[in-house]
Amino acid sequence: MEHIIEHTNSASEEISQLRRAYEREKQARRQAEELLESKSLELYEKNKTLAEQNAVLRSAEQYRFLVDELSDIIFQVDNNGHLIFLNKVWTTITHVSVAMALGRSFVSLVHADSRPLLQEQFERVWQGDSEKIHLTIGIEFSDLKLSWFELQAQVVKEENIIKGIAGRLTDITDKQTAQFHLYKALEQEKQLNTLREQLISTNSHEFRTPLTAIKSSAELLLMYSDRLNEETRNRYCTTIDQGVDSILNIITDILFVDSLERGTVRCVSSLMQLDIACHDILSMYKPKKSNYIPQIQHTKLGNPHLLPIDSTILAHAIHTLLDNAIQHRSEPIFIETLCTDNEGIITLYDSGVGLPKHVVDNLFTPFVRGQNSYTQSGGGMGLYTVQRLIHIHGGTITHTPREGFGTCFTITLPRFTSQQ
Repeated sequence: MEHIIEHTNSASEEISQLRRAYEREKQARRQAEELLESKSLELYEKNKTLAEQNAVLRSAEQYRFLVDELSDIIFQVDNNGHLIFLNKVWTTITHVSVAMALGRSFVSLVHADSRPLLQEQFERVWQGDSEKIHLTIGIEFSDLKLSWFELQAQVVKEENIIKGIAGRLTDITDKQTAQFHLYKALEQEKQLNTLREQLISTNSHEFRTPLTAIKSSAELLLMYSDRLNEETRNRYCTTIDQGVDSILNIITDILFVDSLERGTVRCVSSLMQLDIACHDILSMYKPKKSNYIPQIQHTKLGNPHLLPIDSTILAHAIHTLLDNAIQHRSEPIFIETLCTDNEGIITLYDSGVGLPKHVVDNLFTPFVRGQNSYTQSGGGMGLYTVQRLIHIHGGTITHTPREGFGTCFTITLPRFTSQQ
């Protein structure tokens, strides 16, 4: 009996051990299943994140492809104003690589005249006073060519925090250039109209003097022709002839000034020696006073050189200067010609009283006349016309103040033009 009990107790102990082993195995299996489930969930989340990242990458690639196909520059700056994105159009237009531009201050890349306004607009965005920018800026590239762009941009935010500014630059250089030329043309037309009005106003008075002389002489001839001797009749006829010449000169001057302002006067030069050209110009000169022989002395200085000279333009300029000197009784008149390696110089000075300072300050301005000119005919266009002609010839004209010692003008012409 004892043997049976002992055997029974031993069997019960084995069963208990087996039961405990089973429970441990069951617990271990449950832990393994939980771990497997946890790892599977973690792997799923990683796969999901990887898929989202791939989708973002594909989206970024598609976005990059789209913006690179645009004709506008697409840009983005961080909240310090430094470039963090540019499309390939930037390089196409500016000839500066994207890599060289990224990281640089966007404001520093624009033209100095555009920087203050752009910086002000950026500051308004950083301070939260504005979310959009729309303005015109200039950018000067490596070839020093200034181009104009329309900038449209808006703030970039993440969770309501400003991260930067993104926008586009549209090239409007051609449009700006066309507007500039249109503005210049309108300004030129306005100046031309003003000049015409001044010409009409000034020369109306100039017409009156010779017309009055013509009318009075003609009336006397008509009324007393049978009573006048031949000498008196000739005097009245001469007055009429001089009056007609004066009117024709005024009309010629008006038409010539008009052609200057319209830009129809062109310089057509040929190579010749300056001293010979001046000698020919002086030999062709005919003073406005009939049968009058002016006192003019021409001196050649230095060695002769060939210059591109438009004898018509130069003759008109020199004849006008001579007319002014003779009109103001400033003879004798001296002309010196000198050629250097780079330029030809014509110096013309007279023996008059010179010009007062207030006249010298506006000497080449239209309708400005010297104090001793108001008893003489003329519309105040002479020196203005001379300066325009010399500029068309590619040269310069300057006046050396010599009040009380005569008037001195210096014409400088280049020996070589841009076409040579």
